[in-house]
Amino acid sequence: MELNRSVWYVHLFFWSLGIWGAFRDNNYLYNRSRMEERGTNLCFFIRVMVVYMPLVLLLHATFVTMAVASLIALPIYLFGGIVYGWTLAAIMAVIGTIWGVKVALRRVARRERKQHERKQPAAKVAKTPRGPGFFEVLWAYLVAAKKKICPSVAFLAPKEVRQ
Repeated sequence: MELNRSVWYVHLFFWSLGIWGAFRDNNYLYNRSRMEERGTNLCFFIRVMVVYMPLVLLLHATFVTMAVASLIALPIYLFGGIVYGWTLAAIMAVIGTIWGVKVALRRVARRERKQHERKQPAAKVAKTPRGPGFFEVLWAYLVAAKKKICPSVAFLAPKEVRQ
């Protein structure tokens, strides 16, 4: 099976592969450049997106939740609720000011970009072949799992994909 590198689920696979490799302490087997060059099999492709990525995200979410809970509870126990509230309000005011400035700068840049685009005619974009869709790949995996085989997956540049 040949998949286009510019398709969203291939991007999701490589992102999932990256976080899984970092979770496993950058094991060579999960190297992105190695996968792009040599490809992988369909079972591993689906397993990384459906099992490994959610597992790592769940573990990280649990860790972050526990860390935030401890950062909220510890200052209250040490300094009291009133001091904690005033400190939190001051931090939120600074963050809100920074956020407001960023939003205002983005709006100005967007307005300038729109004015620049109005002056230039829009360029026509050539349509590139996309390859199979996500549900077609998932269906191919289900068929392969039923037959107890794992076909290989090659990642091709957008111009190399055959339809």
